[in-house]
Amino acid sequence: MNDLRQLFFVLIIICLFSWIPGVHAQSGLTIGPSMSASWYNPDESGHGIMLDLIDEELAWLCWFAFDLDGNPAWICAIGNIVGDMIVFEQAFTVEGGNFPPLFDAEQIVQVPWGSITIIFTGCDDGSMEWSTNAEGFQSGSMPLTRLTPLWGNECQDPVAEEEITIPRSEVPVVVDGAMAAGEWDDAVEVQIFVNEEWIVPVRLKNDGMNLFAIFSNVSGPNDENRVSNTKQSTTFPELFIDITPLETEQFDTSNHWFHMSFQDCYQAGSFRNTNNCNPFLAGWTANNWPL
Repeated sequence: MNDLRQLFFVLIIICLFSWIPGVHAQSGLTIGPSMSASWYNPDESGHGIMLDLIDEELAWLCWFAFDLDGNPAWICAIGNIVGDMIVFEQAFTVEGGNFPPLFDAEQIVQVPWGSITIIFTGCDDGSMEWSTNAEGFQSGSMPLTRLTPLWGNECQDPVAEEEITIPRSEVPVVVDGAMAAGEWDDAVEVQIFVNEEWIVPVRLKNDGMNLFAIFSNVSGPNDENRVSNTKQSTTFPELFIDITPLETEQFDTSNHWFHMSFQDCYQAGSFRNTNNCNPFLAGWTANNWPL
């Protein structure tokens, strides 16, 4: 195993998983009325989504697509706006309609389809991922580009993120979920802003071969986010790594996503894809849940 692969294995172990959508590396973009538009994947012109923001919390989506047999399919949903993303947990298709004047509203049936998440990285771009068990479809993800803006709705791209230098340290790190005295004193710190009362400090450093990260205050104010055997709504930060020499605007196949929570997971090119998950993976060292 070369040094680069060792670096990635350490990263996957010490980052944390977003058990439900809502906490991830924010782009800084504020979702507003300007995001109401038509969006599509330029590499797959011929299908796309129509997105309407209802208010500051809700959005309506219809994806005009096709099933695996080539039949037209409208996939629609109401979603919740969370930071720079919109989460559609109960997407559906419809059956039973007829072309007017033979249309009968009582014959329409909503068929559960799956879930869709859209994350915006700028005014004119973002990404969409979906999960479905519906017959004739499959789960996946794709980049999004604005196709048609709405007249009078202007959007401002987020301010560029500040670069940081991750220092090299001679102080060894023990992956045990605890911050020993002096162990992280020479690390650089960044912060994940969840809300005014909940900020998650993230410390980073390297030893020349491995990159180490540790998250603090993940349980939140008054421990309301603490993991338990029965609680399934716990949220954790995640770690995204772009390993290409040049920055890319989209999360593509050269990017890596790592997390650790109930299981250890890694994925290239598709975040929140838990196909590569196991409670313990060969070559990894982690303080797995329960933390």
